[in-house]
Amino acid sequence: MIKIFLRATIALSLVTILGSLLYYTLPVTWLGLFAILIFSILTAIITPLKFPESLPTTNYQLPTLTLPHLIIILALTTWWSVILPISITTAVRSPWGVVPIFSLAALAIAIFCLIVLLASGQQVASKLTIILFALTFFTAISMAAVIYPIGFGFDPFLHRATVQHIAEFGTITPKPLYYIGQYALELTLHLVGSLQINLIDRFLLPILAAFLLTGSTLVGLSSLTKNKSNFVLVGLLLFPLGTLISTTPQGLAYTFCAAAIALAFSSSIIPSILLSLAAAITHPIAGIPAVIFVATVFFLRHTTNKLHQKIIIAISVLCNIIAIPTLFTLQSIKSGLALSFNLSNLVDASRWQALGLTSFFSNHFNTWYDALYLVIDNLFLITIILALISFFYHRNINSRQDPPNSSIWLLITTSVAMFLNFLILSLLFNFDFLISYEQSDYALRALTMTQIFLLPLVALGLVAINDYLKTKPLALRLTFFAILTVIAVGNIYGAYPRHDNYARSAGFNTSQADLDAVQKIDALANGQSYIALANQATSAAAIGLYGFKTYYHGDIFYYPIPTGGSLYQKYLSMVNNAPSLNTIYEAMDLAGVDLAYFAVSNYWWQSTQIITNTKLLTNTWFPIDNGTITIFEFRR
Repeated sequence: MIKIFLRATIALSLVTILGSLLYYTLPVTWLGLFAILIFSILTAIITPLKFPESLPTTNYQLPTLTLPHLIIILALTTWWSVILPISITTAVRSPWGVVPIFSLAALAIAIFCLIVLLASGQQVASKLTIILFALTFFTAISMAAVIYPIGFGFDPFLHRATVQHIAEFGTITPKPLYYIGQYALELTLHLVGSLQINLIDRFLLPILAAFLLTGSTLVGLSSLTKNKSNFVLVGLLLFPLGTLISTTPQGLAYTFCAAAIALAFSSSIIPSILLSLAAAITHPIAGIPAVIFVATVFFLRHTTNKLHQKIIIAISVLCNIIAIPTLFTLQSIKSGLALSFNLSNLVDASRWQALGLTSFFSNHFNTWYDALYLVIDNLFLITIILALISFFYHRNINSRQDPPNSSIWLLITTSVAMFLNFLILSLLFNFDFLISYEQSDYALRALTMTQIFLLPLVALGLVAINDYLKTKPLALRLTFFAILTVIAVGNIYGAYPRHDNYARSAGFNTSQADLDAVQKIDALANGQSYIALANQATSAAAIGLYGFKTYYHGDIFYYPIPTGGSLYQKYLSMVNNAPSLNTIYEAMDLAGVDLAYFAVSNYWWQSTQIITNTKLLTNTWFPIDNGTITIFEFRR
């Protein structure tokens, strides 16, 4: 199983890397991707890999089903029986408004049984336990892919349209310097595997994350424990799951990065090197730190001199601190995006308060929700605490230094470097080209990277705690397992948008009404050039239906894209201020057209007043889906 996993990882990485190179050099075709796929598989088969001498021989006998296994299977079946019939095609703020919250009890039961099995160290059924863990992990992060058939979020619509364009025309202009790692995989599955792009995009990341993270954690980190404990898998329950529920280049790069970090500690470093390169091609915020980390591990393996090791780690930290801010600066210069740097922000108290790093406890006299939000609001703090326990534990173990102290120090110093990047991007950089609610997005990605680099330490710390509790009363061990289960369930609940007494989601998913509105607008225009002022969900529907159909003056898309563009500002002026013909005409002037549409969703704040006021400006309007969306037409 280990050999198959590592060779599959090599093939996956090569398809990502070589598919990206094909995109940058030649038109992307079925034949080119097929040749890359065959080459990648053959290379993976013949690549020499090092395995530990203690690698157990494969036992082809089916493992014995135990009662915990049966309970896990029954619990997962219960969960899927609830989820599969659900199909959200109307606009909702949160899936938890449709999915019964108490269905999480089924996942809690499955996770608790998995923790018990992994803690017991039973080798008889270990393979089945690992498979069930991967399936449970997939279950936790695939809900959005299953219940949102139209699509979830905004970015996936952009990426699907890009993949569709490349599949039809062989390329796209301008060529982005990243994201291509995801596109290479999706194009291979679409052109070679004949799978639908929508289906691929919805399920690619949840499937790959469950496969890669489970396998890499088991192969790479279990070798660092004294008894090669499978309990390291429990550390994945603290992974920032919100990054995995929707397929995006950033989420895929996080997965490649986390897998590369874990596999860097395995006997063969080749899969880790290839995964880090795949991450860099997919998204540099995760990929560059991954490449630096794997390169550092490689150099540390080839020197036993303590001074040299310290110098290598110091250089690694310096590179990590410099690389990401430099990347943003160069990208800003190249693309002309408004990015500013201000040292005076260091003494701005409001910037420090906006970091949101304080712990939080909310008591709404609801035991279950209070417990879930205790985890959601403090997951980063929990991660740090467990990582520190692991750090101090492994610093004081015997002279065997298992794992080596250099590995522990590298994980700690890289995490510190990522956290410093978070502070630099939060305090010193102003991302003026982004709309207000996305200003902190890039900085938070560095914070996510901090968590990812701490996770190996968290996993080793949990193994240490479990080993310590083996000689303690059973009640104490079961309490520990129950706490881990609550942390896991809280992490799952917090991964998805929430709209309850504790948190208020501001976003709505793209609905069937949005698709109908876009089609109606296109039919009304009847081939005439036009713009449409609409919200993010409706713009996503336009991209999903017609791709990158129309641009004006090279860079003005005919629907507003929420990245702070001028057309989006006109839309905000229409819905946040009083609707005005001057605003409509200004929007027309931006694109140089004489036809404009304005779409108002009934869930928008003060939508009734906006619709009433807009009807005074034009005699032409059309309700969609019984008034779910109202379309106004303006002709000049």
